[in-house]
Amino acid sequence: MISLGEMSAYLPHKRGFAGYTTRFWHPAAGFALGWNYLMKYLIVTPNNLNAAILVINYWTKSVPNPVWMIIFITFIFLINLLGVRVFGELEFWFSSIKVIALIALILFGIIVDLGGNPAHDRIGFRYWQPPDGPFGIYKLKEVGGNVPLARFLGFWAVMVNSLFAYMGTELIGVTVGEAENPRKNIPKAIKRTFFRILVFYIGGVFVIGLIVP
Repeated sequence: MISLGEMSAYLPHKRGFAGYTTRFWHPAAGFALGWNYLMKYLIVTPNNLNAAILVINYWTKSVPNPVWMIIFITFIFLINLLGVRVFGELEFWFSSIKVIALIALILFGIIVDLGGNPAHDRIGFRYWQPPDGPFGIYKLKEVGGNVPLARFLGFWAVMVNSLFAYMGTELIGVTVGEAENPRKNIPKAIKRTFFRILVFYIGGVFVIGLIVP
């Protein structure tokens, strides 16, 4: 992210990091990166819609899932038709709700870990101990009882999910071409992104690791 911020401040580019890849590496790499980024959002958007439906199903299943899917897609489509000002305002409020929810969930997780749960059980770092803790065994039977290989597979299974959750932090590199005074504002945004990753992503994973075996 720091390297992306340096390139964005030095040479603002309307094509974002795909343009930087083309300029500083090779046009073929930039072409491939652009298509990979497109495929990312073609996959992530339906994934987010399914996640929203799962949350709704927790409270009610009276409405068929395709109906919720149509409602959400229509809502997203209309927001993108309302112009930059309305989109930016809605993005601000939705992001604020997201930040408040994340802070509340992190605090809730810490309270649960310290004993604020129905069983009044202080969990502490219990789930960091074998056989649960870091580098846990994954699909041991499928690899014929090979423990080192099972630990390796467990590490990569977690890595894939973790990297999937980190997607979106690179959006600064996409918006740099439209930013006002990028040589001043992009470095600020990059620094703030680092602290947001530290608190919300790493902090969230830390808390979940404390209370989930």
